[in-house]
Amino acid sequence: MNQEPRVRLVTPGARTLKTLWQLGHADPYWPIPDCSQDGMARWVNTWRAASLCGWGGLWTAWYNRQVIGMVTLSRVEPALLGNLEGVWEGGTFLLPAQRGRGLNLPVKQAMLRRAFASRQARWLVLAISADNLRALAALTRLPWPWQREDGTGPFARLQRYKSWQTGKPMVVFALARAHWLATDDMQH
Repeated sequence: MNQEPRVRLVTPGARTLKTLWQLGHADPYWPIPDCSQDGMARWVNTWRAASLCGWGGLWTAWYNRQVIGMVTLSRVEPALLGNLEGVWEGGTFLLPAQRGRGLNLPVKQAMLRRAFASRQARWLVLAISADNLRALAALTRLPWPWQREDGTGPFARLQRYKSWQTGKPMVVFALARAHWLATDDMQH
């Protein structure tokens, strides 16, 4: 039996989003380019529209009745993928005070469940800034067989696009639904 903490993903309300902003916006890896409250409001509204259209979603991550971070999922534009279909990009952000507490794995499990079970993704990709050494190291400790894009594989165009979009080198990792099903004992 797995002893990992159980994380819940919840559609965020205004109060939770304000708390998340207050606790996280000064972090150098805050995922919202405009760190102001107005910037976050615009970013959240974009995610709400994506959710209504079926293109993506934003959830807050909760553990022990406390918001610990957030999770995003968005469908990847097929033009960036060649022959692959059903690819979604995931993103997680743990508040600085929650890092190092063993919560990365259960947050990623919750994200993968949402992507592969609820969204019926065939692949989930993560794009991580090449200078975020902590996040890159944390990914290597996860139990799933992530493929790292080397610049010549099926996610090379996506990697180039993410680097252009963010203005910095990005590393792309991909996980196939079949590999997740074969290795994750918590998919239900």
